[in-house]
Amino acid sequence: MAGSIAVFFGCGYLLDKLLRLSVPVFKVILSFAGVVVALYLVYRELNRKN
Repeated sequence: MAGSIAVFFGCGYLLDKLLRLSVPVFKVILSFAGVVVALYLVYRELNRKN
């Protein structure tokens, strides 16, 4: 869970740095996307049938 959030945050950080944006747009958007993906993975794991 923390890994997916960290990967998305890192990608957002690199995009903001590469595009030299004054406002961290990609960092915020991709961090939120990382949280959504992490919650989906947890949901999928909890609802898996044995």
